[in-house]
Amino acid sequence: MDYTKRLKTIMIDRKLRQEDIAKMVGTTQQAVSTMINKRYPNLKEIEKICDALGMEIWEFFLPKDKIAKYYKISPEAYTAAQAIDLLNTEQRAAALIMIAGYLSAVGKK
Repeated sequence: MDYTKRLKTIMIDRKLRQEDIAKMVGTTQQAVSTMINKRYPNLKEIEKICDALGMEIWEFFLPKDKIAKYYKISPEAYTAAQAIDLLNTEQRAAALIMIAGYLSAVGKK
């Protein structure tokens, strides 16, 4: 597995820039750039990123479809759950109300 590609994929999925990761991890954008452009970021760097993103370290090493399979949900549902998880409390509550309303309407058909 190319860990730098995985990190780039996570950043794209979560709409994060190098500056965002740097701020979350407590380092500089240049350090994140070096991490991304190295062939293999070291495990400590990966651990810091996972902690900052609220993800388990094993999730970093598995592609989204395998994680979704582990949770027994579709990759799309996993992506949606990740997006909801990034919202603040108020936004998350509003999103969950919208989803519940939609599911209720679909269930009545």
